[in-house]
Parts: sequence; C-alpha cells; structure tokens
Amino acid sequence: MPEQNMSKKQSLTDFIRNHGRFKRAKSDIALIEHSIQRECKAPINARLASNGALCVDTNRTGRSPSDRYIVAGKYSSQINWNSVNKEMPRDVFLSLMDKVMSHVENLAEPLFFSDDLYVGKDSQYRQPLRLATKYAWHQLFGRHFFIQDEQHDGSKKPWTLLSIPSFVTEPERDATHSDGVIAIDLDEQVILIANRTYGGCQWKAIFTAMNTLLPLEGVLTMHCGANITKKEGHVTLFLGLSGTGKTALSADPDCLLIGDDGHAWGPNGIFNIAGGCYAKLHDITREREQLIWDALRFGTIMENVVLDNSRTPDFETGPENIRGLYPMEFIEDVYPGEHAGHPDAIIFLTCDMFGVLPPVAKLSPEQAAYYFAAGYTTKVGSTEANSLHDFEPTFSAYFGEVFFPLLSKYYLDLFQSKLREHHVPVYLVNTGWTGGPMGSPAGRRFSIATSRNIVHAIQHNKIHDEDLILLPEHNLYAPKHIAGVDERNLNPLNMWQDQTAYYAACDELNQLFHTNMAHKFPDMNTAILESGRP
Repeated sequence: MPEQNMSKKQSLTDFIRNHGRFKRAKSDIALIEHSIQRECKAPINARLASNGALCVDTNRTGRSPSDRYIVAGKYSSQINWNSVNKEMPRDVFLSLMDKVMSHVENLAEPLFFSDDLYVGKDSQYRQPLRLATKYAWHQLFGRHFFIQDEQHDGSKKPWTLLSIPSFVTEPERDATHSDGVIAIDLDEQVILIANRTYGGCQWKAIFTAMNTLLPLEGVLTMHCGANITKKEGHVTLFLGLSGTGKTALSADPDCLLIGDDGHAWGPNGIFNIAGGCYAKLHDITREREQLIWDALRFGTIMENVVLDNSRTPDFETGPENIRGLYPMEFIEDVYPGEHAGHPDAIIFLTCDMFGVLPPVAKLSPEQAAYYFAAGYTTKVGSTEANSLHDFEPTFSAYFGEVFFPLLSKYYLDLFQSKLREHHVPVYLVNTGWTGGPMGSPAGRRFSIATSRNIVHAIQHNKIHDEDLILLPEHNLYAPKHIAGVDERNLNPLNMWQDQTAYYAACDELNQLFHTNMAHKFPDMNTAILESGRP
C-alpha cells in the first residue's frame, strides 16, 4: 500500500493514530468482560479465578531482554551499547513500523483499546502516555500499572506505546533477534511491542525509557520499592532484583506504601514512576504476605497462575515467575502525595545463594557505591524468558542493569552525589541463604519475618555504629544485636558447621565480585574498589 509508507514529515505518533481504530473503554469492568468473552481461547485463556482476579496466560512467562532495541537517535552517544542495549538503525525501525501498520489495516478487527495515562507521580516530571493495545487485558494492565488522571492537556508530547501481539517479526526481514520485538524510540517517544504478551514488557519498556531520560535531568531513577513509616515519616528504599523481597518488604502494615518497583529521586524527594504493583505470587500465603494476598481480588490480573477444577489458584505449581498486577488502591495503606521526602535509609536487597553474607551490614559511602555498581544477587525463578536456570548468581549493576541503558557514569555519579547531599545511610540486607549454600542440607533461607525485623531496626535507627563488628572475610560491618533476630544469625560464620567450607565459599564469592568489577568497571575509583570485597 503506497499510502501506508511513513513520510518524513509525518510523526510516528500521527502515523499510528491514522492507521487504526481506537476505543476508550468506559470502565475496567468493560475490559474484563471483553477479555473473558473475546480472549478466552489460547493463547490467552482469559478466565476469572475463584478470588475474582482475571487470570491470563502469556506466550512467554518473563521479559525478553534479548528482543529489546533502542532506536538510533540523538541520545546514541550516551547509551552503553552492548548485548542488551542493542541499537536499531532508524531506517530499519521506520521500515518495521510500515509493516506493522500494514498488518494493522489488514486485521479482521483493527480495533485497539486506548487510554490517556501518565508515567511518574511528580507533576514536574510526569510524562503523558497514550497506550494502544490489541488485547483488552493489556489495556487493563496499563490502566492499573500506570497513572490515571485527567486527559492529556497538550502541554507535553505524549509517549505512545503500541502493543501488537499478532505481528510476528522475521529476523532476516526485520533485523530482529527473534519472532518478537520491543523497540524504544526515544526521539519520537514511541514504543513498539510485537508478539510479546507478558504484561511486564509494557512496564519495563516504559521504565527503561524513563531510566534513560530522567537521569539526564539530574533525577536518579532506581529499581526499588519504597515506603514511609506511619509514625515517624521515615522514607526507606528497597533496591533489588525480582524475588529478593522488594514488594514483600515494602508492603508493610506499619508503613504507607509509596510503590513496589520503580522510583525516582528528584529535587523534591522520592516519587513513584508507576501507579500499580506487580507482585511475584509463587508460594505466596496470606500469613507471610497479607497485604499482597488481600489485593488478589476482582480487578487484579494474575499471569500464568494455575487454577484447579474449582478455579482456586495454586501458587505452588506452574512457572516460578507467576505474577499479580493490581492498582495501588488495592493496598490498604498507600502514601497519597506526589512525592515523599528524601530517603532516610537505602537498603540493597541481595539474595546470596552461597549462604555466606550476613543478614545485614552497614555500608560506608564508598561501599554503597561499590555494591550499587555490583548489584550482586541471585536470579530467582527467572523473570527472563527462556532462562536456562531458575537460580543462578548474577551481577546486575544498579540492581536492574537491563533497565538502565546509559553509560555507567550517569547512574553512579548521580547516586553518590545524592548520598553526599542528603547523608543517607545505606545497608546491605541478605534475604537469601545462611548456614550453607542453596540446595545443601544445612542451608536455609532467611524468613520474611527475620528480614522484616531487620528492616524495622533500620527504619527506627536501632542500628548504631558502636554496636557494629567487622567481618574481615567480607570487609563488612554487621550489628551484634537486633531485636527479634537470633544473635547467632548476625554473624554467618556461626551458622556453618564446616568453617573451612565457609571460608572457601567466601573466597569463591569474592572472586566473582573481583571478576565482575574488572570486566564492567575497569576505571572504577580506587577508593571505591578498595572498600569492596577482600
């Protein structure tokens, strides 16, 4: 179709708007009804679970980082191009969009759901988003995860996210990695998601875009949960990869939840980039995670959860990375403001599968930079599609490396300057194993109750410098006492029966750190390197 081709004068946003029929759903219920009626067959299999949630299946059970591209443009010189941050030439992207729009016009039902939403709660940095999806449940996902407010007022150019699950890419034809693609055009503010139905692809694509643009304005973005204590008003950040406890520990009955996954630290303090919560549900129980459990009700979306014959969710079987997506208001106590204050404490959540790290250590400013850069943890029940291992040690810089495309200096320098300006204490909290490595007879994982007691001690300033002892095998200072925590747990050496094996595991972990830092940060400041692992 000659008239279909993208003209040089026509913006991509106009191009998309001119080649599709868009419908704004009147309510969330209308989207749920449409999904159950029209998306009830494979591959989505939309149905209601006994708890009232909309249950759907996705063609991948995790993100597809190998399928993500950033379109070449004015920010290219500031991007850390690598195997994850792959560049797509602009002419290749425009050619791909031509094919996508031709595909749209030939669909039997070229109907798209559309909403005006926002990204970022701070009005100074909030970005308008126009979400256009083929599936009704994808539109519900966007409504819950992003921020609903008045319609766009035209003061800022909106981002456009276009989700086309039926468009299958061909690597030889489209210069893509596989049969699907996630392409982010920072210049035109357009995101294309093709043949990928996992809901997290929407959020992480937008999060990646914000992690590229906001730091260039002096706003630090972080892969973290955040809450604020009800009595003292203390703000705590929980940085960590999926499965380390961001959502569980930030959703605390003693605190107001700010958000569970992506936040920014601007001149006015911390603000949530999103408007919903995206919790891992594997092995969830009401006793361990009451706030999340109670949010699993009508209006919530559950991805890839197995239902029994009575449609009761079975959270112990199926994929490790099963998810629940719900709006913030489904949590009982939510912080209502645009932004909270500057953080009173920052917690790095690391899930140590070697079983040697202490449950908590206080970091010096140099160590904070070291561990922020390293981002050590265990990839738990992989959130990435086609991962070969459910559990594996990993180093993900800034505790979310795949979402942070800029050169490292933009994140590290901004992080250190924020710490210096606001004098924020930083702690390393191990939510992984102790007494032995994961899978060993002696190894056991720290309970959520233990981690909560540690977090409460941090939030209420109960960890004092004079109460710290040096663990030389880690070059870390750990407290001798914490209320509600067995003192033996605080020094990991106490928990190992075989001390020789313990020190050997420490040495193995240290070597992994050294190798990672030499590979990813060869020009790291000497003081920061010397503050790290022995």
